[in-house]
Amino acid sequence: MTKNHLPEEVTFGRGLGFGLGLEVVLDQGQAGTHGSVGTLRWGGAYGSTYWIDPVEELVVVYFTQLRPGSIADDQAMLRNLVYQALVD
Repeated sequence: MTKNHLPEEVTFGRGLGFGLGLEVVLDQGQAGTHGSVGTLRWGGAYGSTYWIDPVEELVVVYFTQLRPGSIADDQAMLRNLVYQALVD
């Protein structure tokens, strides 16, 4: 489930692949987001999202109820804050 299952000629997004039900980060720079290669994520209705970063041993589940879900940039802000809070 956690590996890219798309053929090379099919793209899911820049630096992204798609496993069995999950978006997979293949190239962090091209994806343009915080997270490690192999990070899995998906979103739900009304702005909910989750992601799993196996390198950082991190699981984030975020529930919200915004309609439409794209009216706020809270997911990007949450992701930035979570990764900024990590300490080695």
